[in-house]
Amino acid sequence: MNKLKKTWYFFFLLLTVFSFQAVSSAADFSVPNDSFNSIRIIRDEYGVPHVYAKNIFDLYFGYGYVTAEDRLFQIEMLRRSVCGTVSEALGKDFIELDKSALRDGYSIAEIEERIKKIEPVCAKLLEMFAMGVNKKIAEFEKTPGSMPYEFKKFGFNPQKWDAAAVASVYIGTMAVRYSDFTSEMDNMNLLNKLKAKFGDKKAMEIFEDVTPINDDNSPTTINETGCSQSYGKASLSGPENAGSNSLRQLYSNGGAYRAALKSAKSALARLGMPVKLGSYTYLVSGSRSATGNAILASGPQMGFFTPAYLIEVGLHSPEIDIVGATTPCYMNIMFGMNRDLAFTATAGVGNLTDVYVEKLNPENPDEYLFNKEYKKFEKRRFEINVKGRKRPLKVEFLRSVHGPVFEIDRKNGVAYSKKRAWEGLELNSMFEWMMAVNAKNFGELKYHFSKNPISINMLAINRKGEAYHFLSGRYPVRNPRFDDRLPLPGTGEAEWQGFFPGETNPSSKNETEGFIANWNSKPTRDFRNGDLATQWGPDQRTAFIQDQLRSREKFDLAALYEIHKKIGYTDLRAYIFAPMMIKFLESDCATPYDESVNTCLKLLKSWNFERSGGADGRYDSPAVALFDALWRETMDSLFADELGDMLWTVESETFWTQSILLYYTLSRANGAQASLNHDYTNGAGLKTLLTAACERAVKKLAAEYKTNDPRKWLKPVQMMAFETCNFVKVPQAQASDIIEVPMVNRGTENHFVELGPDYTIAYNINPPGQSGYKASNEKAASKHTRDQLDLFKDYKGFKPMRFEIKDVIKNKSAEKFIFKN
Repeated sequence: MNKLKKTWYFFFLLLTVFSFQAVSSAADFSVPNDSFNSIRIIRDEYGVPHVYAKNIFDLYFGYGYVTAEDRLFQIEMLRRSVCGTVSEALGKDFIELDKSALRDGYSIAEIEERIKKIEPVCAKLLEMFAMGVNKKIAEFEKTPGSMPYEFKKFGFNPQKWDAAAVASVYIGTMAVRYSDFTSEMDNMNLLNKLKAKFGDKKAMEIFEDVTPINDDNSPTTINETGCSQSYGKASLSGPENAGSNSLRQLYSNGGAYRAALKSAKSALARLGMPVKLGSYTYLVSGSRSATGNAILASGPQMGFFTPAYLIEVGLHSPEIDIVGATTPCYMNIMFGMNRDLAFTATAGVGNLTDVYVEKLNPENPDEYLFNKEYKKFEKRRFEINVKGRKRPLKVEFLRSVHGPVFEIDRKNGVAYSKKRAWEGLELNSMFEWMMAVNAKNFGELKYHFSKNPISINMLAINRKGEAYHFLSGRYPVRNPRFDDRLPLPGTGEAEWQGFFPGETNPSSKNETEGFIANWNSKPTRDFRNGDLATQWGPDQRTAFIQDQLRSREKFDLAALYEIHKKIGYTDLRAYIFAPMMIKFLESDCATPYDESVNTCLKLLKSWNFERSGGADGRYDSPAVALFDALWRETMDSLFADELGDMLWTVESETFWTQSILLYYTLSRANGAQASLNHDYTNGAGLKTLLTAACERAVKKLAAEYKTNDPRKWLKPVQMMAFETCNFVKVPQAQASDIIEVPMVNRGTENHFVELGPDYTIAYNINPPGQSGYKASNEKAASKHTRDQLDLFKDYKGFKPMRFEIKDVIKNKSAEKFIFKN
């Protein structure tokens, strides 16, 4: 019996004690559905529900119930978003969204097939959760005016839930949304454009600068000493898919793919939302803690929405004792603590998806060449019901041996498909994650999380003062004859050659510096990331957190909180690049300085690189406006000529840095041994370009603010929206419920935990509030829809994250008992 089955079997042994139901045999995972036990639900002062049950099945029934109680309309739209049924409720404007959901994701029928392959106990938990949701729906239906008001607003009723509907949310978000990303199409476009402009040799030189095989200077989560086996370590030698002939003959520009992504990012930018997210966390072990205990600080960055993207819950039964936040309908808590460990997670950004170019049969476009013979594409056919349309819309999508086809270029006789290392194992990911965060020690955590096929950094602390990191993911063994930064030929010679064993993935305990910091950084210096390499360079943002943790010897919770606040306000571009600009301008420009250069130096040197605002709605320092203008002028003057409309590949934001070309250009200008293949000043020299950029920036600001007095160049504070639509722009609340606050770079949820040998200090925040419930009858509305917002604004504070039942009871705002029957 494997360890997973042993663990589940232990759960069943407990069931026999607490609910007097016998398990027929060690291999029999069938357990009766029905239970006459009561399920106790206690809500604390912020409305966070704690579910107490006598067995795990009753527990997950209660979990489904409280999820529907707080977020029924949100989860209804969430499952529609990932299952291709938004048009059925909201009409023709969402047809394209439904198409893409079905093309890249899975239908309910396909998810049902996945459920048949998982452990029966896991399938039963999905079913119990769905039954809990349905119980709450039935209660809403029986009480006039209590149904969430959005259903009446948008003109449809909630659907009943089943196991597949619950599973679809994890599959469609954690897998298809967060783990199905690739830059191979973008890299191909870049290389093709460079070749057309500069010829093969120079194009490859610039391409290597922008997308290095591996940048050893990028910050890493794990120190070099004692690091685990790395993947893709070998350098590429004459890759077959990078040659000019193969590119020109086989590959097109894939323009529709980029156009769709660009449109989506533009929409987010217009709403004041980050176009690139991520998550940060930092842990200190006992050696660096003022109390000798390990402390965890976490900020998962998954966007800001109303209702909140994450839901908090306490789950308490003989098998599970845990509290924390997760995406609604996930069986696994992602960010929280159990009795022995506190834990969090960040996106690993590991390279788990490859694009394959399928060569179409010129005589029959329904076929593609694979292993020297033409194969028929699998055809996936669906019907999309559209509100206001009499007949369903029939759609068809192709699938090759590699995966779903996402673009067809008939002019060039190719189609593009995606091969995803986690495909078919999505539910394994969720349940192994569930088991991992219920572990009692790091060994158990690693055992389960090493079986998670999705790339996730798991970070945890224990009561011994120890800190731990493990990177999950099912990493392919790729054919070294081919460049994994570019699309691979789908004709059979570039297939994966297996997978690295998960247990050898990078991991570390009690780093030598006494801390572990991760902001989606690479795990080790020699861990290659293929086509995603541009995200891991010397300016990668984890460096900021590491610098803060090296700034003092000992930390307590208050000191770690101050780092969290600094993260929120710091312009990461300025933190990395402004000192480099200052150093160059002071050392290389003649004295007295040009007037514009002097203005730039004075403002930048007086700035702490923070974007914080005052009561007047403007940033406190004119350096914010100056640096924004100087950044734009510098990037355009240095790199626009070479990269053109692909300049975004090395473009940084205030909260995301990936400007590898600028970093090495400034490093070399300041005397560092930084090699670039190409001179991006085109012979003019950095002094000429940078001083001219200063002049243009100062002139632009003087005209914009109608004054030459730099003290008056105070830029309006950028606002950030708690959006009423979800991550694919599907409404999950009424548009008038939108909330705007000044932009800060912080987590969707934040939590801080210190674990002592015999005590726990834990607090968190999950704005705008625990509940998303509003009813047409205002008396039935929850008081917890926005009660965490004031704490969030201006970093006023946090709320307690309660764990012990006596603490929950002492601070309860509501209590009830429910039954499954």
